Amino acid sequence: MPVTVVPPRPPAVTGWLDALGTVSLVVGICAALLTMVTPFRDPIATGGLAALAVLALVLGIVVRVRAVRAGQRATNAFIGIILSVVALALLAISFIPYLFMSVLAERFDEPPAAPPSVVRPVDDELRQLEAQQATGTYPTTLAVTTDGDRLMTPDGLVVAGLPDGTEVNYETSVDGTRYDLVLFGQYGGRVALNSEQGIVSSTPGPAEG
Repeated sequence: MPVTVVPPRPPAVTGWLDALGTVSLVVGICAALLTMVTPFRDPIATGGLAALAVLALVLGIVVRVRAVRAGQRATNAFIGIILSVVALALLAISFIPYLFMSVLAERFDEPPAAPPSVVRPVDDELRQLEAQQATGTYPTTLAVTTDGDRLMTPDGLVVAGLPDGTEVNYETSVDGTRYDLVLFGQYGGRVALNSEQGIVSSTPGPAEG
């Protein structure tokens, strides 16, 4: 009858290799357990767990390579390698949401773009009201263009350019010899002018403070 020959099982590693394999196993178990029981962590904790997993992986690989060359087995090191790989994979997966939330937080924390400056018309531009009126009186109304970027007299004379969202309050005296003009920027700025003094007050908006 044929005789089945069972190859002898390689002996287990001994001495310092066995000790390193045991360390790899223990550290791998700790890294895997800590990773599973703490799903939410900060970068420092994640770095510490990753260092433990890498330590277990390196020790396990060293022991396994030495054991293979010597024709021995190192079960503890093999299990330590598996556990460390599992721990690193869990760390990578759990850290993705943290990175995602960090990116979102940075985007929301970015300061908004600086708003356009509050209206600061120049005296010379508004003096065109005087030059336009031969009788020495000012028009009773001013108009803002449909796109809101210019202030004009009823006959089409451009008095001043306006940033987006500017509101205009214009009044003349009963005899038309004096005007008062107040411009309100959309971000809280305010400029007041009149025909006698030009700009009498100017208050910047928050973006310019």
